[in-house]
Amino acid sequence: MENDVRRSCVDCGVVNCDVQNKSYPPFCLTTHMDKTVKNEAMKEYTGENRKVMQTAAKVEYDGYCVWTRVQETVEFMKRMGYHKIGIATCVGLIQETQRIDQNT
Repeated sequence: MENDVRRSCVDCGVVNCDVQNKSYPPFCLTTHMDKTVKNEAMKEYTGENRKVMQTAAKVEYDGYCVWTRVQETVEFMKRMGYHKIGIATCVGLIQETQRIDQNT
């Protein structure tokens, strides 16, 4: 049996993508992604997918650690021109979800 271990962000203890003051580990897809795989992935970012990706990145840039996640979501909706979205919730967040629902 071949021991082919695939590593990803969850295995990283460096987290250089956050602070950018260290070397990336050899398995890091930020700097070590196969060009063919990257090109195939980038083909998926067209049309609506591309707009979602770019808008989400801009909202995160503008509001990260400034706005709450709810505020970020509302801002994303506005920038995308959305008027209605679904909200996934769980029992641990039911009170927060009820408050959001009351304000819509």
